[in-house]
Amino acid sequence: MTHSINRAPDLRTRLGWRAGYLLAAVGLYFADQASKAWAVKTLRFGEERVVIRGFFQFIYTENPGIAFGHLQEGGSFGRWFFVALAALAAAGVFYYFMRTPRNDDRVLGACALLLAGILGNLTDRVRLGYVIDFIVLHAGEHSDAWTTSEDAEESKPEPDLIGVTLDRLEGVRRAVMIGDTPYDVESAHRAGLGCIGLRSGGYSEAELADAGAVLVVDAPLDLMGIEWETYLRAR
Repeated sequence: MTHSINRAPDLRTRLGWRAGYLLAAVGLYFADQASKAWAVKTLRFGEERVVIRGFFQFIYTENPGIAFGHLQEGGSFGRWFFVALAALAAAGVFYYFMRTPRNDDRVLGACALLLAGILGNLTDRVRLGYVIDFIVLHAGEHSDAWTTSEDAEESKPEPDLIGVTLDRLEGVRRAVMIGDTPYDVESAHRAGLGCIGLRSGGYSEAELADAGAVLVVDAPLDLMGIEWETYLRAR
């Protein structure tokens, strides 16, 4: 009896924390949808908003695939495949969120953020067939050109986006690409460039090497001090 009594406050505390974070996730979800509605109304027809020049701006894009412009040509099958995948991901995160014995802010907060983001993207795919993206963060003066999947007709592994990027880099005669997926490596190969593979994308050294990477490193820091001349190719 004592054991049961002692467990009751712990259970209430555990559920109370989770209820609070779920409310936060719901609030973030509605904020996500409201911000995307604003982007559709304000930015959809080509208008850009610079918030911090060289670092933060709003640019409207429609992404039917996944991150970095991959898997854009899935059609109806791709749309509902990603809907099912997002639904499974949301269910998995929610299950872990409710079942984990941990009550610290890092775990519960991360789960709440994931739920809000997954459900926001899931709503976009069900309603529209694509995810609305419009927040762009970049390195400003440390980059000479920027491109997105909206700048090319075909996404990776087609070389279109690389061609657009090279065209914007006026005066550049030789280049090498850095990527973290086999799609990046194949895209560079089709464009006539070598590609240095990063394992940060979750692919193994063997997978990147088999795709044709001229070099594979573990992390961006490993790029420091390499002999770039060895890997540069004429465009």
